[in-house]
Amino acid sequence: MTGLRKSNILLVALLLVVQYFYCAPPPLLTPPKKIPLTRALIDNYKISDTHLTQLNYYLSYNLLLKKGISNSSYTISDDGVLNLDDARQDTVVIIKSNWQGRACSAEKVKQLSWKIWKDKKIYSMCLNFLSQNDSLVFIENESGYFVLERDDKGRIKFDNQIYSCIDGCNNILMVDAREIDYYRGTSNIR
Repeated sequence: MTGLRKSNILLVALLLVVQYFYCAPPPLLTPPKKIPLTRALIDNYKISDTHLTQLNYYLSYNLLLKKGISNSSYTISDDGVLNLDDARQDTVVIIKSNWQGRACSAEKVKQLSWKIWKDKKIYSMCLNFLSQNDSLVFIENESGYFVLERDDKGRIKFDNQIYSCIDGCNNILMVDAREIDYYRGTSNIR
């Protein structure tokens, strides 16, 4: 009887080991297969605006933004000495490349959807990475990739404030290829 019990325990243990090593991990545990979101990808896969708002988005690199506020003041002492007080407060925002971003609210998307740039109609996307209130805007460049929108001085608008881009300024918007397959009902991208 004890021999039969030991063999059953061994058999169960062996089956668990086989299942652990040979079965695919659950989809939620696998890292995303990130590919650049391009106009060609949207057109070729006929990804609708509705599906674009349902995708998870990623940055190609970590993004580091910085905003500095300088509060300077001075006082003149009784003996005529000028005392300068300079207080600087820096705000730093870090968005990691593996953090998921989601499309902004429908109202904000409608405001930003299409822009005219150099007499060309381009698509822009608004994404939230840290909270529902923050937003980064990506615009389609000449090559069809979606890049961070910057002003003429290279600064980026984030959370309705202007930040200097310290690192990751040339980010490209990425999506998980498997999500595109899911929304299209195909399995063309591996």
